[in-house]
Amino acid sequence: LEVGFAGTKQCMVTFVKRVPGPLSGPASTLPQQLRMITYQDGSPFETLNSYVHLSLGPYLNSAVTIQRSGDKVGKDSIRKAVEELQLQLTHLEQNIDIPEVHLVAHPAVRGVVAEATKVNIKPDVGDFGEKLDDTEFLNSLQRDVHKWIREMQKVTRMERDPSTGSAIQEVNFWLNLEDALVKMGEKKDSPEIKLTIEVLRKKNRFLATMSFDQDTGLDKRLETVKNYNPLMKDFPKCIDRLLKATDTDEIKSATVDVFSHLKRVRTTNYPIPRALKLVMAISRDLNECLLKVLGNQRLMHTSHEEFDRIINGCKRVFNTWEDEDERFRTTLREMIRRRRDTDMRTFRRIKPEHEALKKRLEELGVFRKQHEQLRTVIARVLRPSAQDELAGLQDVHDANAIEEVNLAYEDLKSIDALDLTEGGLRAWQAAQKRYGLRIEKVEGRIIEKLNDQLTNCKKANEMFRIFKKFNALFVRPRIKGAIR
Repeated sequence: LEVGFAGTKQCMVTFVKRVPGPLSGPASTLPQQLRMITYQDGSPFETLNSYVHLSLGPYLNSAVTIQRSGDKVGKDSIRKAVEELQLQLTHLEQNIDIPEVHLVAHPAVRGVVAEATKVNIKPDVGDFGEKLDDTEFLNSLQRDVHKWIREMQKVTRMERDPSTGSAIQEVNFWLNLEDALVKMGEKKDSPEIKLTIEVLRKKNRFLATMSFDQDTGLDKRLETVKNYNPLMKDFPKCIDRLLKATDTDEIKSATVDVFSHLKRVRTTNYPIPRALKLVMAISRDLNECLLKVLGNQRLMHTSHEEFDRIINGCKRVFNTWEDEDERFRTTLREMIRRRRDTDMRTFRRIKPEHEALKKRLEELGVFRKQHEQLRTVIARVLRPSAQDELAGLQDVHDANAIEEVNLAYEDLKSIDALDLTEGGLRAWQAAQKRYGLRIEKVEGRIIEKLNDQLTNCKKANEMFRIFKKFNALFVRPRIKGAIR
């Protein structure tokens, strides 16, 4: 037996033998002899993508890491193969289905064409004989033509909203639409269809024949699609390169390639508003790609040096996007002037979809920099003197303050700092608030220690020495305000 797709409304369970051959033993041993896989109803690509993304991929990567820990080349090959499969399943899942048009001719027409084909001659209207005077036959042909027009219009009038979905959906829509329209044109030019139109034209049924020539919109739509598709051709390769990127350097390079390809819009009549929406779709893809790469880094767990390296890589990506986006907009402005488009004299700048991620990363960068400065300075300021350290003496409150700073940061590791949903924003703000409350306690301890030392000063140089020791903490508003 072979496993096969039975339709989007069918659920299916497959049982796979662990060992080839007949099953053996009592029924209680069947779970040890069989593996079971379930397939829900709905899109098969969504089901398979879910399995690969959430189960098979992580399981395979984990197994290779543990079982083949020394085989770096093998691990990288497996990871890339899994990512490639997941990417292609995502494309299949996102593609808009272009319905296949079936132009079914009247049985009598098919019979005439079949007979003519047997003797290798061109079918002729005269082959119908007395049927040409049969009103019911002619009405039936006319109904067929009107049905063909409606079927063809389902495709020729198809549209998609470019402000939704991914860039590859927009690209594949136009590429797939061209294929569908070309196939439709071939069917329209088939002997059966041509003969039907000739019969109706011969019998002066011009309403049907003129409608078939003019109302399907095939020629005009095909002309439009062919004009757009120099931009779409080879674009999937650029987008795939972006989606497959595994680090910020690859994302940056892929971003340059994507915008370089977008310049092909100059040779087309692709609408400028649509081009801007396509850029926004690419921004959504860039956002997802960055989240995927950053999600593997565990930003709040990395060392400060590694964190800086990652953030600087992201900054280079964002700067590259801004530079390339500005160049592309300059290209669009030139196109507006060249086309003399009175409906669109200019366009306003729209925040890219990755703007929220950019701001969050900037927040994280500032936060971690301030925390690292605070931790370093507090550890230095509250560290016991060499004499006290040799004597094993340390103020327990100072030790607790240093530990409190570390614990305040540990609390932030439990949240997803890159969750940009409303729930994620609330969690991030709540974690920052808890962090601030703990740091306030530490600052209170530092202020108390600073005031005690200043109070005990008898000379100005002693006071200046204390100020020098605590100087790095005066950037903290609360500490700075306490000494005024």
